[in-house]
Amino acid sequence: MGRITYSIEDRYNGLFIIDPDTGVISVTRPVDREQEAASFEFHVMARDNGAERLTNTSLVVVEVEDENDEPPHFTRPTFLGKILENKPVGSHVGYVTATDPDNAANSKIRYVILQQGTDFGKFRIDGDTGEIKSATVFDREETDRYYLTIQAIDPDNSEFYSTCNFTVLILDDNDHYPIITGITSGAEEVDGSGGNVDSNNMTLIVQYTAPVGSVITQVLAQDGDATGSANAKLHFDIIAGDPEHLFSMNRFDGAISLARGVTAKDIKTFKLTITVIDGGDPPKGDSQDMYIKVNGSLAALAQASSGGISQNILIVIVLIGVTVVLALAILATICLIRKIDRQRRLNRASQKLSEDKMYQLSAQHTDHNNHQNIYTNRGHLDREEDTRGGRSPGVNSSNSFSNNLSKRVGGGGIGGGVGGTKKEVSFSLDEESDSHNTSSGSGNPLTSFKGGGAGGAVSEDRMDGVSTSSRPMSLCVCVFKEVVTTVARISTNNRTINDSVGMKIDDGDDNRFDGAGDVDDVDDDNEDDNDGCIK
Repeated sequence: MGRITYSIEDRYNGLFIIDPDTGVISVTRPVDREQEAASFEFHVMARDNGAERLTNTSLVVVEVEDENDEPPHFTRPTFLGKILENKPVGSHVGYVTATDPDNAANSKIRYVILQQGTDFGKFRIDGDTGEIKSATVFDREETDRYYLTIQAIDPDNSEFYSTCNFTVLILDDNDHYPIITGITSGAEEVDGSGGNVDSNNMTLIVQYTAPVGSVITQVLAQDGDATGSANAKLHFDIIAGDPEHLFSMNRFDGAISLARGVTAKDIKTFKLTITVIDGGDPPKGDSQDMYIKVNGSLAALAQASSGGISQNILIVIVLIGVTVVLALAILATICLIRKIDRQRRLNRASQKLSEDKMYQLSAQHTDHNNHQNIYTNRGHLDREEDTRGGRSPGVNSSNSFSNNLSKRVGGGGIGGGVGGTKKEVSFSLDEESDSHNTSSGSGNPLTSFKGGGAGGAVSEDRMDGVSTSSRPMSLCVCVFKEVVTTVARISTNNRTINDSVGMKIDDGDDNRFDGAGDVDDVDDDNEDDNDGCIK
């Protein structure tokens, strides 16, 4: 048999060694399973001493056996549990938790409540799970919290254990009813209105002079539930006995005050039913009757009230008076405005009527003067013609000369001032002419006249080479000049009237006046008169 030599793979810093001749593996120091590892793996090589030195390797796994050398440990030093008061025995409170690093066989833990203090007997703990339960019914108003010491023990080695603190809070339950305990003398202490209080009998005397809003008393109540919790939050109210709403109650602190002024019908004793409820779910409450006597004489009350009533009446009277004055002022202003407006309309109508009448009178006056001038001139010329010609009066002067008079009247206005038209008048003489350019009876040359232009202006053009020495011719020229002058004056008057009155005025009847129509009528009359004069 050949000789074999053994060697080991150094993976763990010399933790394991091997005997080269025997192949025994050993450790160089103690191994802590919990601190290092539960197993180790490395290779071992075997080699012979032959000429070729053959070798072989093998994997070695070393498992470290556990030793119960570690105590249990709680996950935290302090635990907290809660339970509602009045819960039955065996109700859940909380858990504690501990761990043991040993393997399963050596990591068993047993939980116990140490008998320390006075609270340990009120709770039970499950030794395997660490669940804590109640051992009695708790009343929070008696004790609101408890303190326990819990121990975790290794059952295989009692020397291995650890402890923790456990605090139990007792939660408040709405298990107490609020109770009305009495009232305070709020009237005397707060505003001095003069009240007497019998707290035991819930009776109060209030003077009628107490001002509105003054606190006359405060209802006291208490609740055995936890202070500051919803179960101890109280609300007050008056549920009966005050149909006239003389009193007002603060629903949070129970203060009663006067809601309005005292009247004659309030002089009596009020029996109020006061209620108080807490904020629990469901809520609990209490109610109690209290008596409030309003003290005062009817005469004094009437006298005190009369001053206020008189003052109120005075205020009302002043307000009514101011309202009436303002209403009258507004009405007067409206009437004045309407009167001014009506007078303005009357003035405009009167002015229009006056202008209408003025226009009619001007037109009639102008027409009358025109006719009168024409008739007068024609009569004068006829008489002069008859006297100078040796003819007897009454003979038509047109038979003494063969003057052909032709007159042409342009339709429209006179002088271009009315309606934008032009009227032209021309004369031609076929009489035997004279070598002189003047007549013996007149120094005026023979002239042709044309009516037209703005304002009825008359243009005069000398007729060169035409003259007459006969007297009838001179008289006709004078007549013609008078006619043209009259026509020009009529045109000027009509233009002035049209500028001030307007183009048309309706008088309400069949007589209608406008610039063009009136002038046409005058022209027609003038034509008749001129024809009569010439002929």
